[in-house]
Amino acid sequence: MQRFWGLLALIATLPLLAFNHAAETAPLVSLGKGTLSQVVWSPDGSVLAVSGSNGIYFYDAETLVELHHIDTGPLITSIAFNPDGTLLAAGSADEVFARQESWRRFSPWGSQHNFVYIFDAASGEELAAIECGDSYITRVQFSPDGTRLAAASMYPDNNGIRIWDTANFQPVQQFTEHTYGVFALDFSPDGRTFLSGGGDNTARLWDLASGQLDRILMYRVSAKLKVFSVDFNSQDADMVAIAGGEYSHDIPHPVLEIWDVPRGELLRSLEGHSSDVEVALFSPNGALLASGGGTPDNNIQLWDVNTGSLLHTLNGHRAGLRSLVFSPDGSKLASVGWDAALYVWDVENGKQLMSLETHTSSIWSAAISPMGDWLVSGGDDGLVRIWDFATGKPLATLNTATNRVTALAINPVTNEIAAATDQPDASIQIWNTVSGEQLRTLNGHTAFAQAAAYSPDGRWLATGGSLGDNTVIVWDAASGEQRYSFSGHTRSVKSLAFGPDEALISGDGRGTIRVWDPDSGELIHTLVGHTCAVNALAVNPAGDLLASGGCDQSILIWNLASGEITARSTPFSGTITQLSFDAVGTTLLASDDEGNLWLLDGISAQTRMQSHVDDNEVQSIQTNPSGAFWLASAAASGVLNVWKIQQE
Repeated sequence: MQRFWGLLALIATLPLLAFNHAAETAPLVSLGKGTLSQVVWSPDGSVLAVSGSNGIYFYDAETLVELHHIDTGPLITSIAFNPDGTLLAAGSADEVFARQESWRRFSPWGSQHNFVYIFDAASGEELAAIECGDSYITRVQFSPDGTRLAAASMYPDNNGIRIWDTANFQPVQQFTEHTYGVFALDFSPDGRTFLSGGGDNTARLWDLASGQLDRILMYRVSAKLKVFSVDFNSQDADMVAIAGGEYSHDIPHPVLEIWDVPRGELLRSLEGHSSDVEVALFSPNGALLASGGGTPDNNIQLWDVNTGSLLHTLNGHRAGLRSLVFSPDGSKLASVGWDAALYVWDVENGKQLMSLETHTSSIWSAAISPMGDWLVSGGDDGLVRIWDFATGKPLATLNTATNRVTALAINPVTNEIAAATDQPDASIQIWNTVSGEQLRTLNGHTAFAQAAAYSPDGRWLATGGSLGDNTVIVWDAASGEQRYSFSGHTRSVKSLAFGPDEALISGDGRGTIRVWDPDSGELIHTLVGHTCAVNALAVNPAGDLLASGGCDQSILIWNLASGEITARSTPFSGTITQLSFDAVGTTLLASDDEGNLWLLDGISAQTRMQSHVDDNEVQSIQTNPSGAFWLASAAASGVLNVWKIQQE
C-alpha cells in the first residue's frame, strides 16, 4: 500500500475530457476484466479458456499467463472446445444475466443478444454467428465425435435445445419438451443420446437418431427443482451425475445424485453441500466426482464414485461455484465462481496450485475519492478493490469475507472506506486504505444497507437499510458507536446526503425524502414530489438547495429551509442514478442508468448540455476543487469505466 500514495501524482498527467466531446471519447481508463461464467480445458491440456462478461480469455494452463482475448461484445455464458481443439463454441446473453441473484437467472424476462458463435480456437477468428431468438443461451456442448453442436436456452418457447451439424452449422434438430428453461446438457460417450436438465423438476434423456424423448430420468413431484448440471461418466455410459437445488420458499437445498440410466434408478445421493449444487462432473477416469456449491456454500467437494465417500473439500471461492473442469489427464481441477476467481487445484491432495484474480465480479457499488485521485469498487465477490487510475490495476484488495458489497463511502478527511455488506450479517465494515486493515465492524441493520455517506467533516457516517430494514443509522465515524437510528421510511433507503449543519437527507424506494436534525434526531421535513424511488441526492455548496433524482426520470430542486420545490427538470429517458454540484454550485451534473449525462443549471435545473458516455449505469460522480467532475460507470459486467470531465 505504500506505493499507493506515490502513484497519485501520476494522475495529474492524465488528459481531461471536455463535456461536449464526451460521447466521442473513450474512457480515461477501464478497470477490471469482467465476470466469469465457465472454464474449459483444451483437449491437449495446454490452454485454459474462460468466458464471461468481457468475452473469452485464453490462459497458459501451466502458468495462467494470458495468451489472447476475444472481445465478443455480449456476455458469454458458456464455451466448449470441439474434440480436436480447433474450434471453440460460445453462447451469449444480455449483460444483466451476469449477476448471481436468482430472480435474474430464473425470471421470464427475455434477452436480446442471443447467439451461438464459432471461433477458430488458435486465432480467435469468428467463423460463424448463429442467431437464437429471444432466449439466452445457458450451455453449449460438442458431441464426442465433433459432428454435432448442441445449445440449451432459458425459455422453451424458443426451442429449448437446438442441434447443429458442424460441417455447415445448419440446424438439424430441436427439442422443446421442457416446460421451463434448460440449464444443463451432456452427450453420452457414444453420442447416441444426450441428457438435459431444466427448471421444470426434471432431467430428460433424448434419442438423437429418432429426435424423440427417450424418458424422463428424474422427476420431483410437487417440488421446485432446478437441475443446473448433468454429466455422463465417460468410463461407464450407464452412469450420470445430476446436480441442482430444490427451492422451498426460494431457499435452495442441495441436490447431488448419481443415477443408473438404463434402469432409471437412483444409485446414490451425496450429502455435504449446504446450498444448491451448481456443477458436478466426473473425472476422466470415472473414479471421482467433483461438485461445486452455490452461495453461501462456496465449496468444491471431491467424491469417490464407488463408495460415495467425501475425499476433499476445497475452500477458496468467496461466492458460489459456476464451472469446474478436470485437466485431460485428471490430475488437476480448474474452477471459476461468482467471485470471478479462477483457481487450479491438485486433485490428489486437494491443495490449490494456482490462482488468478484479475477478473472482477458484478459491481454493485463504486466511490471516487474526494480529490478524484482513486476509486474503490465492490460487488458479488465480497471484495473491495482500490484502483489506480494510472495503471488500471488494483492497488489493494480488501476481503470483507461476505457474499457481496452493496454500498461504499470514503471518509473525506481520513480516507477510510465504509463498506456495506450483505450475508451473513448485513454489517458495515470500516477499512484503513494505507494499511489495508479492517478497523471496525458496525452492526445495527437487519437487512443490507443500500446507501452510505460521510458528513463533509468526516465525523459522521450514515447508512440506509434495504427493504425490511428501512432505517437510517448515523454512526460516530471515529468510534463506530451508533448515534441515532431514524425510522419512518416504508421502503428501502436508496440515497443519503448531508446538508448544512450536518442535517441528514434520505430518499427511499417509494419516492419520499426526509430531512433529519442530527442533534435531536427529529424529523424536520418530509418532501413529497417524486412518484417512485429516489436514487440520488446532492446538496449545493451553500447548503440551501437540495437536488433529487429518481426512477420517475425527473430531477427536483428543493429549498432546504422551507421544504418547497423551486425547480423541476424532466428531459430524461432513464432512471437518475447520480447527482453532483460543482465546487461553486452553479452547475449540476446528472447521470442515468443508460450512461447519459446532463449539465444542468444549479438553480433552475435547466439543461445546458447533454452527452452519452457509456451504456452502463454511472455509479459514482465526484467533484474536485478545480471544478472537474470524475465519474465511474459500472454494471453487471464487472468492468469499471472512468472519465474526467472539465467544463468548457
